Amino acid sequence: MRQTEQRKVLICIPTFNESDNIVPLVEKIYHLLPDIDILVVDDGSTDGTREKIIELTKQYSHLKPFFRKRDGGLAGAILAGFHYAFSHGYEWVLTMDADFSHDPHDIPRFLKLASEEKVDVIIGSRHLRGGGVRGWNWQRHFLHFLSRMYVTLLFGRFTSDFTNNFKMYRVDDLRRFPLEEIMLRMGPGFVGHTLLIYLFSREGYRIRELPVVFPDRQQGRSKMSLREMLIGSLAILKVRLSLKKLRSLSTAREDKVSQGISRQF
Repeated sequence: MRQTEQRKVLICIPTFNESDNIVPLVEKIYHLLPDIDILVVDDGSTDGTREKIIELTKQYSHLKPFFRKRDGGLAGAILAGFHYAFSHGYEWVLTMDADFSHDPHDIPRFLKLASEEKVDVIIGSRHLRGGGVRGWNWQRHFLHFLSRMYVTLLFGRFTSDFTNNFKMYRVDDLRRFPLEEIMLRMGPGFVGHTLLIYLFSREGYRIRELPVVFPDRQQGRSKMSLREMLIGSLAILKVRLSLKKLRSLSTAREDKVSQGISRQF
């Protein structure tokens, strides 16, 4: 993707206590894509992450910090990135984790696919040929398997990887969904972006998947706990029972967007 095209893309990276990872991650991305815009949404880190982000902005003019006062959760941080993309005229927003579970070397593959094909969402999948995970113990593999089966049982198979946050969305399409309802009221962070992809699939948007390898984090501690997984499982059941409401909200939102477009012309 050329320099001018890179500037149409926003990379959104949520952080909470990622002081060991944020500097090498940002440096690696800018080594690969020197003209890309990055928004780091920090949720009140207490380990020096915020200070390191501020130092990075002195070195990289395309790096934008967004500081929230407390840990508002992954979904809230992603939503903040979406709204930033809306208000600053980006065509695409790519979400990724800050712990190197998502390889920066895969980002150019997302950008290439977006520039070459008609697509609305691109998902980094650990379950396609060529993808996978590294460093997980058997318990984590088993829990991940159960979560995939559970979501498939409730919703059907709408993508090969439900919970991976390594995704790229066309911004104009995001505007058509009730994002606050989806991302903030339905459950923990992974529930929101899982539901969002389900709705994209249900509404007939063009979804493509790329195989990615997902290594376990090398520094810091995982934010995903068994408690959050259990809460998420209950939340996903709640979502399944609320689909009729979400369908009407999505329709109303699309009508409102269409009216706004008509008024502009």
